Amino acid sequence: MNIALICSKKDPASMNMRHGFAFFEETRESFQNSSVYRHMLQQHTLMLYTLNDDLLSLTSFPNADLLIFFSKHRSKENTPNFTIHAPGNWGNAEFGGRTGTLCQTSSFLLKSLFIEISKTAGLPVTMEPTHHGPYAETPSIFVEIGSSEKEWNNKEFGKQIAESIVRSFKNPVKKYRSALLLGGLHYNDAANNIQKKSDLAIGHICPKYNLHHLNKVLLSQAIEKTIEGIDIILVDWKGMGEEKQRILDLLETMNILYERTQRIATE
Repeated sequence: MNIALICSKKDPASMNMRHGFAFFEETRESFQNSSVYRHMLQQHTLMLYTLNDDLLSLTSFPNADLLIFFSKHRSKENTPNFTIHAPGNWGNAEFGGRTGTLCQTSSFLLKSLFIEISKTAGLPVTMEPTHHGPYAETPSIFVEIGSSEKEWNNKEFGKQIAESIVRSFKNPVKKYRSALLLGGLHYNDAANNIQKKSDLAIGHICPKYNLHHLNKVLLSQAIEKTIEGIDIILVDWKGMGEEKQRILDLLETMNILYERTQRIATE
C-alpha cells in the first residue's frame, strides 16, 4: 500500500510533524515544487509531501491508496492534546470540503494510530468527530497537534507523531469490528475508551451538535465510506439530546442494529 503523508507550509504544527520524518530518504520526485521523501517498510511505502496550499482547501492530491494529513488543532480552551479524525461535513462546508459530504476513511487505521500515538504521547490523545475538508476521493485521516503555538512548535511532539505513524505501518493492521458512532460531545470520552480498550474500531463520528443533519443519505454515506464496512452502529445514549428518538426511528426504518456505547465492554 502507498500512503501519502501530507504537510502544509502554511501550518506550523504540520511542518513540525514533517521535520519529525527527517529519517525519510529524498526521492527524485517533486510535488508543488517541493521534494518528495520516502520510507520503505515491508508491506507499505510511506511518501512524504510538503504542500504550499492550506490543507482544508486542497483540491489536488498525490496518487496514493491512503492520505494522512498533518495539521494544527485549535480549541477555545487551548487544551494541549493530539487529535485524530476522519474528514467530511455532516452539514455546511464552513472549513473546506463539500456540504453534506463525508470522505472515505479507515476505522482500523484510526484505531491503530490512536493506540500507537497513545503509547508515547506527551499529550492526551482524543478522537474527534468527522469535520472539515478537504474533500478527497481517496480514504483520508487527520492527525493534529493542539491547541496553541506552544504545542504546535514543540519538536518532541512532532517527533512522537512521526514515530507513531511509522510504527502503525510496520506490522499488519489488526482486524477489529468496525463501528460508526452517533452522538456525544466533540471530545467523546466514550469513543476514546472504546478505541483504547475494546475490539471495536471507530471510523466516522456524528456528534450531538450535528445529529439534526443526519438522514438516510448521510447515514448511508458514513457506512459506505468506511472502507472496512460497518459491523455495528454505536449510540451515545446520554449524548443524543432532542434528536434521540428521530435517530432511533431512522435506524429502525433502515433496519440497522445498534448498541449503546455505555454497554460496550472497555475493560
